[in-house]
Amino acid sequence: MSIGDNIKKFRKIKKLTQQELASVTKISLSAIIKYENNQRDPKTEMLVKIANALDVPIMELIADENNFVDNNLANRILSDMSDDSSAFYSQPSIIRKIDEEFEPHKAIEELLRTRALQKELDYKYMELISRDNFNEIYKFIIDMLRMKITEIKSRNK
Repeated sequence: MSIGDNIKKFRKIKKLTQQELASVTKISLSAIIKYENNQRDPKTEMLVKIANALDVPIMELIADENNFVDNNLANRILSDMSDDSSAFYSQPSIIRKIDEEFEPHKAIEELLRTRALQKELDYKYMELISRDNFNEIYKFIIDMLRMKITEIKSRNK
């Protein structure tokens, strides 16, 4: 999906018309239409306004259907946002709600099931994962995270 497709998708999820999105963001209706029709890419300032209005991180607007982001585009946006890059990654309210119900076992299992990770690490989930193997991988990931977080915390003191 393109940026325009993502804007349209999230606008519809929020049940906003193009006119309402234009009004909330103070961006002209014609610009919103051009963004959604992929006739024009929004500048970083406009992306920030749109992301805020749609309550999604900018990453969601610039990611393709496989959740890949063009590094050049991401770097350009981050450099444009040097004062406040937190909006680039900030969680929308729906994610915060999901976060309250977060279950690490399920998250790691979902991660291991992704085609992108299976391709990147050259494995097939169904051939690799038994309950014992999953528990071993889960424990390893949690231990590595714990160790890295401790290292970063001590470095930042």
